[in-house]
Amino acid sequence: MQSHSISNGSVRLHVTTYGNPTAAPVILLHGFPDTAECWSRVVPLIAHHYYVIVPDGRGIHRSDAPSDIDAYAITHLVADVIAIADALAPQRPFTLVGHDWGGVVAWAVVSLHPARVARAVLCNAPHPAIFLDALTHDENQLRASGYIKALRSADFEERFVANTYEIPLGAFASADLTPTEKAALRAAWELPGRVTGALNWYRAATFAVPGGTCDIPLPDGSVPTTLLWGANDTSLLVSLAERHPVARRRHPPRGESLDSAHPSRRDSARAIASLNTSVNQHTVHSKKIPIQCIIPNSSFPPAIPERTIVL
Repeated sequence: MQSHSISNGSVRLHVTTYGNPTAAPVILLHGFPDTAECWSRVVPLIAHHYYVIVPDGRGIHRSDAPSDIDAYAITHLVADVIAIADALAPQRPFTLVGHDWGGVVAWAVVSLHPARVARAVLCNAPHPAIFLDALTHDENQLRASGYIKALRSADFEERFVANTYEIPLGAFASADLTPTEKAALRAAWELPGRVTGALNWYRAATFAVPGGTCDIPLPDGSVPTTLLWGANDTSLLVSLAERHPVARRRHPPRGESLDSAHPSRRDSARAIASLNTSVNQHTVHSKKIPIQCIIPNSSFPPAIPERTIVL
């Protein structure tokens, strides 16, 4: 394990790497309200074969937290990924894995820099343009995304920290976090400006409001992409997954599903790993974009489970 401080302009990004730097690079992008530590159960499973690159997003934990909301525009988040790749895996295509917000950023990287990405694996994460279209035209998704209005409000920091971070820790209720993991999250959120930094991802997201704007085009089809989605996700509805122009959709075989609607990290890890290797395949009529969509009969926990990623 090695720690790095990578610059993108005036912003310093904290990155931890694992494995042999000469191995094929894999970049893991975390979601909200998480940190790079969410991948701690995944890294040991792949670091023997890959050079694993795990950043804290800007505004998060050990990375700098600019005060300007515009500094969190998705184009800057994409530029952060490219700066990290340039510094740690120059001139090499990388596999990109993203969960939740990290997956949204990963989609944008695939769209804007397809030549840099060898493969993408995205977990419960819509493409920004597809998310905007759903918020604007799908009342069900708009209702499911009602929490975003609260997160974008100017005073949500007070609600975030209230009762010793009751709201954000509640988002991890199904994730089977250990006391140590909960303490690590609290410590990350307690760093100056980090709660505001995390919330600014939403405040700067012009595609996260009905009738907003999105400058991120759909992918050109050159990057093989796997989209994993929990069918019972109540915030990012499975209909979002179905809006993506997939070339192949997978569903679990009869009798194979996650253990519950809100599985623990460990339970979902075993089930989703099985889905990756033994699912029924169903061809759907779509554009010829190499995206396969895997939809198990449950939701992913907010923190990405181990063994989800089979590279």
